[in-house]
Amino acid sequence: MLELAQASAIGFGTRRWTGADDEERTLAIALDRGCSLVDVAGPAPEQAETAVGRVLSRRLDDVAVVASTGELDPHAVVRRVRVAASRLRRDRLDVLVLDPTRLLMADAAPDPEQAAVDQAAVEQALTAAFATCELLGDRGELGCYGVRIGTSQAAGARLLQRWVELARAVRGDHRLAVVQLPCWACAGRGGPNDLVLAAHRTGLRALGTDPLPVWPRAGAAPLATCQQHLLDGVDHVVVDPKDAEQVRAMQSLLPLRSAA
Repeated sequence: MLELAQASAIGFGTRRWTGADDEERTLAIALDRGCSLVDVAGPAPEQAETAVGRVLSRRLDDVAVVASTGELDPHAVVRRVRVAASRLRRDRLDVLVLDPTRLLMADAAPDPEQAAVDQAAVEQALTAAFATCELLGDRGELGCYGVRIGTSQAAGARLLQRWVELARAVRGDHRLAVVQLPCWACAGRGGPNDLVLAAHRTGLRALGTDPLPVWPRAGAAPLATCQQHLLDGVDHVVVDPKDAEQVRAMQSLLPLRSAA
């Protein structure tokens, strides 16, 4: 198994997968050409994870796989990790990203008193999920875990700082290792933004998803955009190629910077 810090700076995403016959072949080509990070998030993760598992079962190379969940209940977290590992045909899941988006949306209450209660509920849910991830790590079922933040730079940086404090309260040498963020949240002044800087200050890696522009009809990868995100300090950028031509375009970014 590959640690996230050793994985390629450009990752392969399955968000655009529809179950087409050539998708597994496209992933295999990307792995052959140097990609060693796969993000199985998408509208049908069970389908993607099963397909990715078939590809990985035929390979000896190390690949880090990232899955995500919006269910923070401890039992749901355990089930998510074990089911994903089973579909991927692996002994463990490398990275689980916890996505508290639904809780944060509920937290946006107009009543300040209610907002304080909701914020406490979010932190309580995250703390329980963090503790569960630590236990799964102790058992060898999970490599590390992360959080997804989809809000603006300054607000996201404040959230991340607080959530790292929660992880430290659970365990001083915690396995919280990554913040996942949409690439639109990386856009800004040029250079690392507040959220990316906050991640690095706290020892976390920044994983960007959904780089814009999306793949044009001509099939050219969003190369300039991805390259700028890497130059701006994002440690990994996940793209979603659909065919071999797009993988070839993606390949030109792989040697830009090793993730280690």
